[in-house]
Amino acid sequence: MDQSISNRILSVPVERPLATAMFFAALVLLGLISVNRMSISLFPVLSGDQLTIAFYRRGSDPAFLEREILLPLHSRIGSVADITETRSSISGSSGRINISFEPGTDIKVREYELRRIASKLQREHPQGTTWIDVQSESTGTFDTFVMSVSVLSEALDKDALYDIALRLVAPRLASVPGVAAGEA
Repeated sequence: MDQSISNRILSVPVERPLATAMFFAALVLLGLISVNRMSISLFPVLSGDQLTIAFYRRGSDPAFLEREILLPLHSRIGSVADITETRSSISGSSGRINISFEPGTDIKVREYELRRIASKLQREHPQGTTWIDVQSESTGTFDTFVMSVSVLSEALDKDALYDIALRLVAPRLASVPGVAAGEA
């Protein structure tokens, strides 16, 4: 009996070649549609339980950075939930705050909260003098980092080029459809 069932199953493709061809054509078509909709990653997206706030103010000494940026950031960060530890450092005219969160914390939500805090503090300083950015430790950026643009000039100094990149180039790149962010 098992022999006759397997013979009938194997004889269907021979007896109905058009149906068999249509079946496999449908499988190929579904495969092509699925491949186009499938997200392909070089690395799996892994996010940690840490965020970093980096800040910079051209020509400032560490005491000024501590008084005007670091201490106000620390006082405002205190309202963010699930923080387990903060570590700060200042070197020259830049610094950073590493913030650790409890395991299981939604890092994207905390990153959004910290970006709001950082942008409010940045707006309190004269425009173009202070740079504050929130960075996450995630492998998702490996897949999405597509292009790097260099702005060069023999006539302008490094600070002027940075201002051009920040005010002109980055916003225009960020406005391109499909671009998530443009940073200087």
